[in-house]
Amino acid sequence: MPFELTSQDRVRAYVNNHTDFDAADDPIEPLKGGHLNYAWRVRLSNPYGCQKSIILKYAHSSAAKVRSKLTVKRLQYEYLALKAISGSSLCDGNTLIGVPTVIHYDQNSNILITQDLGTLPTLHDYFCNQSCPPSNIVTLVATKLAEFIANLHSWGKCNDTLRLVLPPVQEIVEPPIINVLTPTAAKSGIVDPLLEQTTEMFRTESLTSDETLIMGDFWLGNVLIDIEDGPTGIEVVKKLWVIDWEFCRYGNPAEDIVDFAGDCFFLSRFKNPTMGECLRHHYLETYARLATARVDPFRVVVGMGAYWISWAETVGWGDEKEVREYAEIGLEYLRRGKDRSEDWLTTSWAKELGRQARSMRSKARGMHARPRVT
Repeated sequence: MPFELTSQDRVRAYVNNHTDFDAADDPIEPLKGGHLNYAWRVRLSNPYGCQKSIILKYAHSSAAKVRSKLTVKRLQYEYLALKAISGSSLCDGNTLIGVPTVIHYDQNSNILITQDLGTLPTLHDYFCNQSCPPSNIVTLVATKLAEFIANLHSWGKCNDTLRLVLPPVQEIVEPPIINVLTPTAAKSGIVDPLLEQTTEMFRTESLTSDETLIMGDFWLGNVLIDIEDGPTGIEVVKKLWVIDWEFCRYGNPAEDIVDFAGDCFFLSRFKNPTMGECLRHHYLETYARLATARVDPFRVVVGMGAYWISWAETVGWGDEKEVREYAEIGLEYLRRGKDRSEDWLTTSWAKELGRQARSMRSKARGMHARPRVT
């Protein structure tokens, strides 16, 4: 019989009676809550290896709610993705990037237990709380995360086994941006047929695109940074942890570019222009250099525009005037992406991808122009 882990007492009973762990007498800490999703930090009476606590995720299984069924599926896909990725070369002992280790999975009860990464800050919090972080840290973070995502896309493209168990997004839930793009623009007084056209494009893509494995929610808030002072007093990055893989699926790799680079735009505008630009530049430049498959830069441009329109208000940094300004910038990106303006692309927020596209076309023309040797 499935469990309903919606209270501390029920979580404690499940851990003590149905796993190999013993919950300590400490209060069990809710990390986030709601009528569908629950996440708890459970401290252990006996450490599990070096772990003194674990993270338990529970997906509510109410059969009467369609969203509940989708949430259960997403938890299953997160489990499958974490198991596959943690056992691959993407996260071997020599890489700076890691994902949470799966400790326990109960498919019947929709429960996933992973290692607890403690109170490490997200990249979003770390960069927002730093007036001027060291440029070498910014460059390192952007470069390593781009390497990871480029390798994830390459690895997933050829992974036929994983492709069978991680279907495209329509099996999970429509991307949130599909439902919020037009209504959010309307709040700023922006009404344009292009918004609905873009929404329909995203909806069609979600039903048809299965190009490669994508993280699906790769923004600064889903990366934890473990950083400490080195022997000389200079900060050293020990590890970057990519968390919350609930939207991992087969889809368009442009999404993982849009989420990260789009978030850098807000960081640049609201917090630190130099930091946001540096982070964006090194992320896109590294991805463009390492990606084995070309990503359409105009799809990225459209995605960026939609991202800024949809989430400018949510980040909570700007006033009403600024939110409208960024929505207008987003609409301009939708237009430019639709028009496929080559000259404009090389000065845009996605310019590194535009340069890559031009370079690839130049090489292709050069190959076609070579005389045939007989």
